[in-house]
Amino acid sequence: MVTVDNQKKRKDLVNKPRPRGKGKHCSHYIQKKPALIPSVLVNLAKRMETSTIIYLINKKINHHLLSLLAAL
Repeated sequence: MVTVDNQKKRKDLVNKPRPRGKGKHCSHYIQKKPALIPSVLVNLAKRMETSTIIYLINKKINHHLLSLLAAL
């Protein structure tokens, strides 16, 4: 017979969130990123070669790169 404590432990194990920041778990973050890109970058993309900007966007964007581009 399963005790209440064991049931609770099992439930906790099932409900644990997936580990973040490694491998495939992180892909959703990259997919959502383009929605957060400011209009400054969009205007930049229209002026510059669009393909290079899109390439940068698809790669992992760090905040340093964002601030550098926004400063231009």
